Amino acid sequence: MLVESLREFGLSGKRVGYERNSYFFPAYQQDRIHTTFLSGELVDCFGIVEQGRVRKSAVEIEIMRRAAQATEAGMRAGIEACAPGVTENEIGAAISSGMFAAGGEPPAVLPYVASGPRSMIGHAT
Repeated sequence: MLVESLREFGLSGKRVGYERNSYFFPAYQQDRIHTTFLSGELVDCFGIVEQGRVRKSAVEIEIMRRAAQATEAGMRAGIEACAPGVTENEIGAAISSGMFAAGGEPPAVLPYVASGPRSMIGHAT
C-alpha cells in the first residue's frame, strides 16, 4: 500500500526520505519497500527532524505550556478523586475530565490508573 500510495502521489520517480532507524518501520518492511519501489530512490533521513526540534518557537512553547497546565489539572483532579472504594476507572475519568476542563485535547492514550499488584504493569489498562 505504501508503494502504491507513493505512485498515486506522483513520487514513484523521486527521491523519498525515510527514517531507517525507526522502531515502527522494521527491517522486513524496509526490504519489501526497497524491492518494490524500483523507479525511485529511497534515502535514509535519520536525524533531520531532530535538528528542527532543538529550538522551540514561541508558538511551540505556548502549546507546551498549555499542555502542561492541562496535565497538572488532570493530575490534581485524579489525586483529589483518590479515596477508599473509588475505582481506577472513576479516577481515570476524573483525570480526563480535569484535563478537558482545563482546555486539554484528547490524548493519544487515556490516563493509566493502576493500583495494587497491577501497579507493576506498565501501560496497564
